Amino acid sequence: LKVTRCPVLEIYKAVGVVPSLPNICDIVNNADGGYGKVYDSKLKFSLLKSMARGDEYCIYSWTKE
Repeated sequence: LKVTRCPVLEIYKAVGVVPSLPNICDIVNNADGGYGKVYDSKLKFSLLKSMARGDEYCIYSWTKE
């Protein structure tokens, strides 16, 4: 899944929290991995690209283990 706009990122940039954004991104995206496990215990979530880490977009990936 390719995401080109992140409201969370925009809010944190607006209040000047940019240096800690990668950590915030990890925390928020850990929930995505948990949601996948609810549907199928073999689903694995990965964040392959992240705007919070300087990429131009985010790539979310779910794969079977």
